[in-house]
Amino acid sequence: MCCLGHVNLAFAEDPVECFRLMARFLLRATFAELPDPLTRENVQRNRRIGVGFLGFHEWLVQNGIRYSEASSSAWVARQLRKFREVVREEARRYAHQMRIPEPIKRTTVAPTGTINNIPGVTSGIQPLYAPFYIRRVRYSNSDEELQRVLARGDYLSVEPDVYAANTTVVSYACRDVTVDGLATGLNRHDSHTIHATNWHSSHTGSDRSAFPSVAWIPYQRKRGNRETWQDNSGCGHKPQVDDNSNNI
Repeated sequence: MCCLGHVNLAFAEDPVECFRLMARFLLRATFAELPDPLTRENVQRNRRIGVGFLGFHEWLVQNGIRYSEASSSAWVARQLRKFREVVREEARRYAHQMRIPEPIKRTTVAPTGTINNIPGVTSGIQPLYAPFYIRRVRYSNSDEELQRVLARGDYLSVEPDVYAANTTVVSYACRDVTVDGLATGLNRHDSHTIHATNWHSSHTGSDRSAFPSVAWIPYQRKRGNRETWQDNSGCGHKPQVDDNSNNI
């Protein structure tokens, strides 16, 4: 059973304290009621937890460090060791306090590919994916939110899902404002601005001039002398764009 928790470095005012509290929280989570007796026995014996983080790239930007230089930064190494040690020490201390076995594992670097979308930060220890990108969201045709989206018009395209009935796929043109800090550097008081936003939300889906050409970079591959659109998202929905458009 996974018992994982993650500190959002992009928003953490006191990362060390956040890691300490996360270790305590996860250790308490190992007391959860589990229906399977074998799983329950394994959890109670090992007390395995995994404290990790997300928003790593934003944290580097806030501290004036390039992602490409993080692996050779002595300061980054010291901070990560500090985070690891506080988790280990607190897990040991809290386990002894509660009279349970010390956890056999304490830290992890999980991809956090879904939960990072909630605060809108980079996942795990991975870098910023792209400054501009398309996010596709599936809505049930009966979802009231879909009607609100269509009424607002702040989307790039709308099409029926080719894999599921009664489902609509809405494509949003997004811009990750973390890129603003890559050149200027963000201080911790600016961290609340780090999130992905729709690009030119005042434009309707039919107005493609609002979407700059750089936004298509992740979807464009050159094969020989021919440029073809390659959707790397795994969604299977190809952007409907005129190949002769000046915006490409």
